Order: sequence, then structure tokens, then C-alpha cells
Amino acid sequence: MSKGIYLLEINGKFYIGKDELIHKLTRIKTHLSLLEKGKHYNIYLQRAFLKYKKKITYRVLEEYEEIPSMELCIRERVLIQKYDSYKNGYNMTLGGEGGAGRKHDEPQLQRFYEIVNLLKEGKSNKFIAELYDLHDRYISLIRHKHRYEILWKDIEYEPTKSNDVAALLGSINEDEYVFIINSMLNGSTNKQIEEDHGLPQGTASRIRNRKLYKQWWEKYFNEQDSLKIKSMHQKNIHNILSVNGKRHIGRIVNESTRNLMKQNNAKSIRVRINDKEYSSFTEAEKLTGINRKVISSRAKSNMFPTYELVEIVESVRPKINKIKKEVANIRKSKKVKINGIVYSSMSEAERQLGINRKTIASRLESTTFPEYEFIGFSDNPQHKKSRAVSIEGVEYKSINQAALQLGVSQSVIRRKLEEDKYPNFKFI
Repeated sequence: MSKGIYLLEINGKFYIGKDELIHKLTRIKTHLSLLEKGKHYNIYLQRAFLKYKKKITYRVLEEYEEIPSMELCIRERVLIQKYDSYKNGYNMTLGGEGGAGRKHDEPQLQRFYEIVNLLKEGKSNKFIAELYDLHDRYISLIRHKHRYEILWKDIEYEPTKSNDVAALLGSINEDEYVFIINSMLNGSTNKQIEEDHGLPQGTASRIRNRKLYKQWWEKYFNEQDSLKIKSMHQKNIHNILSVNGKRHIGRIVNESTRNLMKQNNAKSIRVRINDKEYSSFTEAEKLTGINRKVISSRAKSNMFPTYELVEIVESVRPKINKIKKEVANIRKSKKVKINGIVYSSMSEAERQLGINRKTIASRLESTTFPEYEFIGFSDNPQHKKSRAVSIEGVEYKSINQAALQLGVSQSVIRRKLEEDKYPNFKFI
């Protein structure tokens, strides 16, 4: 029987641990089993294990036939520092902790019981970690009894979320909690409850969704109550979003406020759809049922001639009108000028500058990028429709036909046709 120190490695970062039964690789096998199940208590190790496709290596660093437990703890700390596995790895402590099968010294016992008392008082992991200069994830391990397992056997404690959040949101007692839940069952809204009980915004929502005081819910209420609360809440939301029997989208404001917003909004634009004018995108959205972002994009696009801008801020209108004329045929290759340099197409600009083509297109249509502009259409014959192509010696009537028969996208074929490094891809 031997003791020792082991190492786990994922993507060049390490986890160092000690094992009282190193000859059986007990701790290593435990780690691997928990990682495979996705239930490892070390969240950093678990995430790395999944991120890097379960590629993990391990080895024994030191092995001793006889070594005092205290000396083994010291060796663990030394190796954690050597491999920098606390600051730049997966260890959540500086070492010397844990060890369910060994006796703890007096300072450790005292600290453990102090931490337990703080957990019972509802203190958060972060609060306790700062108090004892430990990692908050390590306090989480203690809270959920993944550390000091033997000592926990004699203590009655059920792991719960801390009440520090509850204190920030407004602490309530058990009787008040029961009263609040009954109010929710009777149809009270979150806002009404927070006003009646002097609670900050958000507290009632957390209580409703059982993110606070879960232990009291399990004591007094059941799943049927949960369904009723959800039903009442949905009904309240429906009532709030309905005005004069009509479904309301967005904030509810009175007419005078709406008019003031229109006057102060410099981007308010009149739009004409199918020969009918609307004072703004919002009005068009309400009357047509079409999302205003869709209306905006159609009005700025040449693909929808029945959508057009009627009135817009003077600094914006000239450029948009100019763009709409210059993109009269959206499928043709467009020459663009970016920072004074002319490119035969957006695709060429994308390759040369390393900027996504969609980003280039949006900047060309934006008033905030004056250095991006269209300067005409390219005469490049490679962009004509239904042009025959030859790929690897086989002729196709069009790029579309080649894409269908080869099982690749048209954009891949088009890119290879445009680049010199693919001589077997060419127009004919």
C-alpha cells in the first residue's frame, strides 16, 4: 500500500491531487468516472473535459511507501505551485485540503465548523471564501459535502442556496412567505406584492419561480399550487399586454407622450407601402402586421419596389436614395471603394481585407461609414448568369448545375472560379 501525488492534464493545464491509495489509482479512477458521467464537482475540470473532447491524460508524480499525511499535504502544495495549477489550471485550492480518509488537525477542524455555521446562517460562497482566503468553488464543494465527508456525517445540514441574495432583495420570514404565495394563488401580480411588502423589484419573481426560500415551498405547497400560480401569472401578463381588447406590442404610452416621442425622434421616417403612406415604421407595423425591421430592410432594398421611404432626415436620405439607384440589379457584381481603394466586388474586398462580406454590405448601406461606397458595376464576365463552367475537365451549363451534381454549395464553386490557385475551375 502506498501514498502519493498524481496529475491530470487537459489542453496543457493541470490538476494536482493526493491519494492515500495511489497504487490503486483510486482518486484518478474517481475523477475519470465523474467526468465521464458529467457530474464532476470541479466545474472547471468538467468544462475543459467536455470542451476538448474528453482528451485527458494522467500520471503519478510521486509515490511513497510510508509518508505522514501532513508531509503528503506539503508535497501537494509544492507541486501545485510548481505546475501553476491554482492560478493557471484546474485546482481550486492551494492544496493540503480534502482527504476523506485521514484525520484533520485542530486548525482545520475549527475552520470547518466555522464554515458550517456560516453556511447554516445562509452566507454565500463568495463571502466565506473571502473570509478564509479560499476559492469560492471550494466553499461550494464543502457546502455540497464533497469535502470533509466523514465530518459531515455527524452534522444535520441540507445544502441550499445562500440567503445573501435574499437579504439584498429584501428578507422575509416564514409566515410572510406563506402569505405572499397565497396572494399569488389569488392572482396578485409581482408588482403588487413588491409594493405591498416593500420588496425591491425582482424579489417577487424569484419567489414565484422558487429561486428563494425553496425549503418553505416544499413545506407548505405542492405541484398543483405551482400550476395554479403559473396559470394566474400568464393571465396577468395577457391582461397587461391587452389594451381596449387589442393585443399591445411594447410599452403602453398615452397619445401626448407618443406625439412627443415622434417629434424628438430624429430617425422617424415616413414610409410608403403599396401606394399607402404611413407616418413611421411603427405605425406601418401596427396596421400591416409586418415587423418594422422587416419593413425597414425592404424599404432600403431594391428587391421590394412597393416599399419606399417618403420622408427621412436630410443627412441620411441622399445616401440611401443613391444606394438604391446603384443597386438596381442586386445580382450583378458591384465595384466598391473602401478607404480609397477600388475592388471589383464585395467578394474581392472580403478576401483582400479579411472583412466579412455581409459586414461590408451593411457598411455600404450605412451613413456612418462614408469611406465605404459603391462606384458602379463590374464588367467581370465571371458574374454573368447561367455561364457555362469547366470543373476538373467536366463541363456544366451553369454553376447551379455543377453544385447540384457535385454536392457542394454554389458559393464554394464561385470562389474557386475567382481564385487563380484553382486552374481546374474555369468559365467557358
